[in-house]
Amino acid sequence: MEEQEVAEQTQAPLHRSIDVDFINGGIYTLDKEGNPFYLVREMNIDHVESNILTDDEKLEILYIRNGKVKSLVMNRSDFTKHGLLRILPSKGIDITDANAPMVHEVLLMLEEQAEHINIHDSVGWYDIDGQRVFLHHDAIGYDQPSEYRGIHNIEPKGTLDEYLQGINDLVIGRYPLELSLVLGLSAPIASRLRKIIGLEVIFVHIYGFSTTGKSTALMLALSTFGYPGKSNNGLQKSWIATYNALIGFLAGVHGIPIGMDEASVRANKDYSNIIYTIAEGKDKARQNQDGVNKNAEEWSGVVISTGENSLLSSSNANQGIRVRNTEIADVTFTDSAEHAEQIKIFAQKNYGHIGVEFVKALQRIDDDELLFAFEKSKASVLDMMPVKDQFTDRIANKFAVIYMTVILANKYLNLTLNKEEVLKILIEADSKQHDDRNLPLKAYEYMKSEISKNINKFIYKADLKGFTTARSYEDQKVIPHSEVIGRILTRAGVDRREGKKRDEDDKKYDAHEFVEVAIISDVFRKMLSDGGFTNSEIILRRWRELGIIETDENKLTKKRTIIPKTKGVRCVIINFDNVFEPEKKKSKKKINDENKLNRTSMLFDEEDDEKETKHAS
Repeated sequence: MEEQEVAEQTQAPLHRSIDVDFINGGIYTLDKEGNPFYLVREMNIDHVESNILTDDEKLEILYIRNGKVKSLVMNRSDFTKHGLLRILPSKGIDITDANAPMVHEVLLMLEEQAEHINIHDSVGWYDIDGQRVFLHHDAIGYDQPSEYRGIHNIEPKGTLDEYLQGINDLVIGRYPLELSLVLGLSAPIASRLRKIIGLEVIFVHIYGFSTTGKSTALMLALSTFGYPGKSNNGLQKSWIATYNALIGFLAGVHGIPIGMDEASVRANKDYSNIIYTIAEGKDKARQNQDGVNKNAEEWSGVVISTGENSLLSSSNANQGIRVRNTEIADVTFTDSAEHAEQIKIFAQKNYGHIGVEFVKALQRIDDDELLFAFEKSKASVLDMMPVKDQFTDRIANKFAVIYMTVILANKYLNLTLNKEEVLKILIEADSKQHDDRNLPLKAYEYMKSEISKNINKFIYKADLKGFTTARSYEDQKVIPHSEVIGRILTRAGVDRREGKKRDEDDKKYDAHEFVEVAIISDVFRKMLSDGGFTNSEIILRRWRELGIIETDENKLTKKRTIIPKTKGVRCVIINFDNVFEPEKKKSKKKINDENKLNRTSMLFDEEDDEKETKHAS
């Protein structure tokens, strides 16, 4: 059977039939006597678009204006008599109250006769009519063709063979570039796993000097699914864009990599909120002008950022930021400037092919098989991570996606990527971030520094027994002349870690003297906040678990009298004798040396320490 006959049999039946003629730039119908009657200027409907995600329809109307063919796209919801009267006159079309009903009928007839096409304006994985579909330039896995009408330039260019040749010649064997390629290919896997296990968006920031090839690495990653540049609607966006522009760029993307280039242009900006939002994969809830909640924009997959500086250095100190953002610092991606240029040229001439081929292979893998491969990869990743903490499991989830992508890409795309070397780069990056993620330790060291800087604001003279309100504070040299924010004293009577009394003649307990600092609670919280530690509750709870602070029952603070002869106030009581270090063995000598350093860093002299000891009880 001929294709034309098939098309005729499958075409929807026509329900309207009106005798019209197109004569001299006008539409004519017949009056009651059967004579040609002018109705309106010539129009036709070129095609009808149906969005396979929303089922919304649009029509493209062609009309003549000043001797030229013009086009107008209308929402199907406006395709009523009143809608036509509201929209068409502004385009010079002579529709009026008198002829509007007949014009509407004629256009409805032309709509039935027009070509109907499917379109989509989002990209990545979607469930459509019970089918798992990957939306790209076409709808992969859908039973009908569909055209992409979104904001990203993802129409493939060049050929897959030329792209693979460029990969083999310029990328394979250069492990940082292999990682870049895999980051791009891992986006559809990360997106599918979001639906299966709730995986966060994989957010990677590459930073370092401009000569390291990081921008080239970004272009390589993005070329897997589309045009890799910032211009021409490419998959890159500059960090200088507004928050709404960045979110709009990510919205509806579920499985292709997105790039954010040149973070350095946002100098002195706090990246905390945007990092949280990107990794969460969902914008904050909003309301329309009527106060009705709008559906929040969502995305999933992989986001890659570049810049000359760390994003974490321009963010608050919360652990959550450090878990959500993997930073790769000062890695050289390209061999030379010429090598970088060669990669950029082939990536801009051939793009969007390899990602589509990879997705077609992933379509043949069901969710159970994908999850099994992920869990197996995660076990391998955990075995190879030498440094672990409470966040290792979450980080291993992301690394496992990249690791399994190498394995699957080698299998289905006939590549020879080195999974161990690719993972090694990620693990080295994580090891550098490990200490930075230990928020209680960072806060502990930060507070020691802040107390030393503000030592003149603490009451630290030991002998307060003779204090009297009858004489001025200044005469007694007890109260600081400036703002008072707390009190400091040293204790030497008890070894808190072993619960033993100190023998005055036994010098082995000298190292266990500790400094007790009582800081007014509100002042403490402000100090932490100023240092970028926005959640003091988490820090205090962890300190309480470790014995760093003394508290009243069921509280994180304790009442203390700061200024003599006044009422007690809520304070954070910090003991600076604790060994608060990452989990690793240390020699007794090193512990003792560090404890001595903790005591002397408070800028006390020996005379004051001795006086304080007498009255510690």
